[in-house]
Amino acid sequence: MRIFILGIIFLLSRLAPLEGAPLRFVQITDIHIGGGPDHAERLSKAVALINRLPFKISCVLLTGDLGRENLDDPEQMAQLTNILARLKVPVHAVPGNHDIPLKRFEASLQAYTNAFGPLLNRAEYQGVVFLFMFDDPLRTTDYQDKMPDFKPLNWLKTELAAAQTNPVILVQHSPCVTDFYKNSTHSTWNEKNARRWNALVNDYHVSAVLTGHFHRDELHWVGDVPVYVAEPLAGYYNRQGVFRIYTWENGHLSYNTVYLDEK
Repeated sequence: MRIFILGIIFLLSRLAPLEGAPLRFVQITDIHIGGGPDHAERLSKAVALINRLPFKISCVLLTGDLGRENLDDPEQMAQLTNILARLKVPVHAVPGNHDIPLKRFEASLQAYTNAFGPLLNRAEYQGVVFLFMFDDPLRTTDYQDKMPDFKPLNWLKTELAAAQTNPVILVQHSPCVTDFYKNSTHSTWNEKNARRWNALVNDYHVSAVLTGHFHRDELHWVGDVPVYVAEPLAGYYNRQGVFRIYTWENGHLSYNTVYLDEK
């Protein structure tokens, strides 16, 4: 009987992942499909590389600016979604400032949500809670007339409280930090919203915030919370195409950078 039980335990250990095994996932940001002559090709390369990774990844995160104010164009959206459909793992997205622009708001909003789901969303992998939030209405007050009932910070507070002791990774497009370019600093968010966002992520001990938007590789700290800013896939400013592989292990988040044109 003892041998039989040991045999069952061995088989179950082969079938189930080891407790405490690292969680790996990929971030792609600022794809800007249709905004450059090779942006679709870059996305296709990234998808092929992700599908060939030598270890398991749980999901792919798209942190905004999937398009270039063109997602309401059926051909552009079809090109984007057809390439992403080749991925062999779940895909989660947040929109960026170029995805639901005010001048094409209704059509862009409908096109985005039809393809990628709600503007506020949640997923969980290996006990890590991912919260996906459309943050452009927090960055600027210009959306108030278009979305009077959209209260992302109220939603965020509710979700953070519900997560209880689970680690939380907040996924949004733009970093809620001071930007620096052209040898000068620039405010990036509405001040009132920034203060409340800052308080929430610190009061609830968010483990990390993942963003794009700046088209640079940066790390910021908002209180005790790290804000990771990823490089873009798009080729603006002569950038190489990039995506990141994150590893969550023992309460720590690290990443590797993959360049599409590595030799």
